[in-house]
Amino acid sequence: MGSLSDSITISRPPERVRAYLEDLERHPMIDPDGFKNYRFLTHRTSGPSATAAVLVNLLGFWLPAELLVSESLPGLVTFRVTTRVAVMDFKFVLEGTSESTYVWLDVDYRRRHLPPWRIRTRVKQWLRLRKDLAVLCARFLRALRECVERESAGDPQEAPRGAVPASELFPVDPGREFFEV
Repeated sequence: MGSLSDSITISRPPERVRAYLEDLERHPMIDPDGFKNYRFLTHRTSGPSATAAVLVNLLGFWLPAELLVSESLPGLVTFRVTTRVAVMDFKFVLEGTSESTYVWLDVDYRRRHLPPWRIRTRVKQWLRLRKDLAVLCARFLRALRECVERESAGDPQEAPRGAVPASELFPVDPGREFFEV
């Protein structure tokens, strides 16, 4: 099991940031290079128990995943992202005033279903997973800030201006072997 933390300050009230985080319909606008192909699995698209099937960019591949809003309380939004490689719990803690919000992101992740053979490959994949998650979290927070501030300013919603193409962040080596489950 591993854990990562990151934080950012957004110049909007916590209620607006929380509403943006818990609404899965807005997530494709936040980070189109980290998550894509949202398909809602529940009738709810925001709030607790809202669930979507997505593709997440990890280990240089687009992996199928399930994204679940686990909890949504004032000052706290949690997600669980489950892939065949890892289970990741994202915890967003929101503190602030009516002028700005400090967002603290804590991610706990654990691997699952890695084949028992080729220990060296497993270690490399685990280290790559940690690196990819760190990049995904930092990019998601930056894009969240841009989207929330742009929406509050009345600008139209488009892909975040600061988004970096996935091909730059997750170069795929065509000769690299990917494990099968």
